[in-house]
Amino acid sequence: MTRQPFPRLLRPFVALLFAIATIPVVAATSFAQEAKKTVEKTFRKRDYPGSLGRKYDIHLPSNYNPTEKLPLVMVLHTCMQTGGEKGLLPFESIERDSKFDEVADRERFIVVYPNHEYVKIGLMNCWDWWDNAHIHKGSGEVRDLAEIVKEVQHDYQVNPNRIHIAGFATGASMTVAALVAYSEIFASGSPTAGLPWHDG
Repeated sequence: MTRQPFPRLLRPFVALLFAIATIPVVAATSFAQEAKKTVEKTFRKRDYPGSLGRKYDIHLPSNYNPTEKLPLVMVLHTCMQTGGEKGLLPFESIERDSKFDEVADRERFIVVYPNHEYVKIGLMNCWDWWDNAHIHKGSGEVRDLAEIVKEVQHDYQVNPNRIHIAGFATGASMTVAALVAYSEIFASGSPTAGLPWHDG
């Protein structure tokens, strides 16, 4: 018969000791996960034409140092999608699906995920890349995006020469519009499956 490492009567106490010993590890893991959580912000509607209130999420890279100026990448979702990971089903989240957070942790940059949160012409969460009111400097969605960048710059250390924008489908088309309207803010952009800018 194999000898047991602990007498039968002591086993419950040993199990309890193991449970107590793991509490700091679990707590530390939870704290680390909490520290890596995306920061949720709300952009308040402004007084220029076409502005809308909208939520946006900010992912700070792991081991974020508030004194270090980091690049910033704004990522725009497409229709029937959300920016942040807490989107409602059946919407997909570009934050979750694009894996930009993992790249940001590795390469050390801030990611911003603005949300487009209203229905227009029967489409949910679509950027209005086709509407002149939203693609020209000074108004609409492109200005909202520029103002969100300014808010992030106010709250965090951002390298002003390394602000970029990327998007998918309708988000890609709005990425192009933002690059045209605010080339002094966005150093570069990466539109995927979008359309060229137009002056309707």
